[in-house]
Amino acid sequence: MDLSDSLPESEFARRSCDVRVPAIGRVPAGADLPNFTVERAQSLDGTVFLLYRDAYGQAVGSRMTALAQSGQLELPRLEYERMSAALAEREEHETALQSTFVLGAQLAECRCASRRPKTYPSLLRSALSIRDPEDNFAVLLNDPIGVGRRVLVLDLYCGIGGLSLGLRASGFRHCAGVDCWKTAVGSYIHNECGSWGLLRKLRADNVQDWIDAIRLAFGDGTSYLPLVLVGGPPCQPFSKRGIRMGCADEREGLSNFLSIVQAVRPVAFMVENVPEMVENGMFATWLDETVSPVRDAYEVRVALHRCEEHRVPQQRKRVSIVGYYRDAWDEVPSYAVQTHAQNKYVPWDAWCEEAASFWYGPVPDSLQMEPISLRSRQRILTRTQTSGLVVADRVANTVVTTCTSGNSWHRMALVPCSEAALDEFDDLESNCVSYGALRALQPRHLQLLQSFPPEFVLYGSYRAQGQMLGNAVPPMLAYDLGCSLLQSLQTARLPPDLDIDAISTFLYHDLETRTR
Repeated sequence: MDLSDSLPESEFARRSCDVRVPAIGRVPAGADLPNFTVERAQSLDGTVFLLYRDAYGQAVGSRMTALAQSGQLELPRLEYERMSAALAEREEHETALQSTFVLGAQLAECRCASRRPKTYPSLLRSALSIRDPEDNFAVLLNDPIGVGRRVLVLDLYCGIGGLSLGLRASGFRHCAGVDCWKTAVGSYIHNECGSWGLLRKLRADNVQDWIDAIRLAFGDGTSYLPLVLVGGPPCQPFSKRGIRMGCADEREGLSNFLSIVQAVRPVAFMVENVPEMVENGMFATWLDETVSPVRDAYEVRVALHRCEEHRVPQQRKRVSIVGYYRDAWDEVPSYAVQTHAQNKYVPWDAWCEEAASFWYGPVPDSLQMEPISLRSRQRILTRTQTSGLVVADRVANTVVTTCTSGNSWHRMALVPCSEAALDEFDDLESNCVSYGALRALQPRHLQLLQSFPPEFVLYGSYRAQGQMLGNAVPPMLAYDLGCSLLQSLQTARLPPDLDIDAISTFLYHDLETRTR
C-alpha cells in the first residue's frame, strides 16, 4: 500500500522526506524544499532532531515550519481555527475549563482556576497606593503608637523602589532611596516610593563619606540612631544566573552596607538578596564571616521567603537578613513574617483585566512574537526544563532580567485549549510546543507578576524595564517584611522629639554634596 493512501496530506508531507542527513554538516532539504538545507542538531534535553535552514542560512526549525514558510501548508488557518475552538469551549464553561497544555510530547491535563475579576490589581492598589498613611486603617493597625513617623528608612540599593514601596505602605512614613542607575532612580522618584531619590553609588572608597553624612544629619544624641537601613545589594555575585564570584566580584555590596551599619548603628537594618547566599555552602560561610562583626551589637536573624506565600503570583525565593540593635530593646523581639500560603495568586488573577485578549483568541498585535526564529528552541519535554513558561492557572516561574529579551523562553505564555481543538490541529510534531499558543511577555505583565501596582510607571527602554523588574524586590513581599519590622519596633526605645523630615532633607543635600 502506498504511504500516501494511509496518511493525511499534512502527515505525509512531514514523513515523506527521504533525504539522508549526515551526523555533521548540512545537505539540501529535498525536492519539495529547493532553497532549504537540513542538518542534525541537539536540543537542551539531549534529543537529536533535524533543523531546517532557509536560503540565507537562518534557522527556521522543523520540516513542518519550513513547509509552512514556503507556502505549502496553511498553518495560520489551522491555528485560527484552533483558537476559535478554544474560545467556544471557554464560553461553555463559565467558572472552569478542562484544559490540555502541549508540553513537549506530553499532554498534561489540568483545570483552570476560577477567575477572580480584578481582585489582584485591586489588592495591589489598596495595599500599595497609599497617599495619606494617617488615614489608612491597615497602617494604623500595623503601627498603633506611630513608630513609623519617628524613624527614617534609607534604602541604599533602591532600584525602582520595590522594597521602599512595600515598607512605606506597611507604615514607615519617611523613606528615601539611593541607587546608581539613573533610569531606576527616575522610576523611584516618579512613583513616590520615598520622600526623595538620589543618583549615587556606594563604593568602598566613599563609605566614610556616607558615614559622615548620616552622623551629621542625626547628630550625637544617642548611641544608636532612629534609622532603619535597608537595601538589596547586587545579586549577580551570588545568583545562579550571574558569574558567582562572590566577594571577588566588584559589584558585591553587602560588605559596604554592613560597614555603614557598624559605624552609624541604626536601630535596625534589613538586607534582601538571592537564596544562594545561604543555600550555597561557600557563600553561606562567607556570609557568616561578613555578618559576624555586627553581631556584637545586633541580634541578627536570617530567613528564607517564598514569594508565592506573600501574595506574589510568582515562584521566587528570597533571603532577608534582619538586625536589631540590642540596647534599643529590653527584650529583643522575635522575627516572624506573616505568610498567606492559603491565598495564592496566579497569572490568571494578575492579568485578569486583559484576560480576554491575552489567554484566548488570535494573538493581539501588541503581543505578537516571531515563532519561526524560536521553533528550534521549542523542543522540551517538561515545564521544568524552561524557567520562563507561563500558564494561566499556576504560579509563574521566577521573573528574571531577560524576560523581555528576544528569542528567550521567558517571553512565552501558553494558552489553554480543549482536546477537541487539538484534534483539529493534528499536524503537531512530537517534542514541540505549539507555537500558535504563545504570546510575548511585556513589561506590564512582568510588573504585575512582581506585584507592582498597575499604575506604576517605568522609565527607560523596553529592555531596561525588563532588567529593572527582574532585579526588583516584589513590593508585596516587602510589605509583609515591613509589617513584621514595624511590629518589632513598637517596643523599641526611640527618641520622641526628632524632626525626621528635617533630618531627611539635610541628609539628602549632604549626601548629594559629599558622594559625587
